[in-house]
Amino acid sequence: MAAGYLYRGGAQPGLGWKVVSRSDIGHLTPETLTPAMISRAPLIPYCFDFGGRTIIFSAAVDPKKAMAAEFHYDYLRSRSRCFVELPGQSIRLPQKASFPSSILLFSPGRCGSTLLAKVIRAMGNVCISEPDFYSQAAVYAAKSGGLRLDESRLLEIARKFLVSPWMQSTYPIVLKMRSHANHAPLQLLPEGQGPQKVLFLMRRFDPWCESRMRAFSNTLNDNIRLYKIALNALLKLQQGAECLLLDFDELNGESLSWAEGLAEFLGHSFDADAIRRVLGQDSQAGTRLAKDQLKGQLPAELRQEIAWMWRKEAPKELLAKVGLSHYEST
Repeated sequence: MAAGYLYRGGAQPGLGWKVVSRSDIGHLTPETLTPAMISRAPLIPYCFDFGGRTIIFSAAVDPKKAMAAEFHYDYLRSRSRCFVELPGQSIRLPQKASFPSSILLFSPGRCGSTLLAKVIRAMGNVCISEPDFYSQAAVYAAKSGGLRLDESRLLEIARKFLVSPWMQSTYPIVLKMRSHANHAPLQLLPEGQGPQKVLFLMRRFDPWCESRMRAFSNTLNDNIRLYKIALNALLKLQQGAECLLLDFDELNGESLSWAEGLAEFLGHSFDADAIRRVLGQDSQAGTRLAKDQLKGQLPAELRQEIAWMWRKEAPKELLAKVGLSHYEST
């Protein structure tokens, strides 16, 4: 790889829920570096500079510990103390390397996707929760009318770096997306893997909306817009890939038939005891989204308004197309 840049220091503090971007390290001074300076440092893709056609990596963070974190991007932000920037055209991946395939997990957020990621790990699958360069790519693609060929190549290079610590895996690596990925889902699918497999987790609007309002500051109109974006993303993925649709209510039910179907989809054996142990935990304990960190129950008047608005705004035709007609009612 040709020379790039080294940035000593961490990402800006206080970034919160913002999607990763080059500005996260805008306060750091670049130093010219050579391949010899980074030959032994693990590189985890952090974000892109699409204008400069470069990938910015977090350097010297343990990728397997980052994989196990509830939120991959947040783990990198809090622990990275140096970053490496490399031009995409200079990165040469091993020609004969067989990188593991990837299955992307989509959702509108606040519907148990972090819990599902832990279930997938309990099945023996690697699952990386919210590598946020995918969010950045989706938002960029939606604004620019799609990724160009060289931009898609940057995304695929980043994916291969991300999954490279598991080169010996016989199972696909599951990559859990943030909700931003719904803006351009087909643009994010890995290249050259044959028939694409994806997962999509959905939840009824009313409890989903209430959960978002307890966790974030979105308005009711914001939530309706985001939910419809998720439904449209689901439709595109059902039409353009082999998509397994999962329902939040099933994750919280008595039957584990959904988990058995998921295991089959991933090519795994089924261990009911391991899954039940995971389901009995608060999947986001210790994070800003832990149950004890959220606001209390919403006022009755607001809950009634949410139900009324959904009856008015529910896209019945779209719900029918994606197989969620039962979501029309509250």
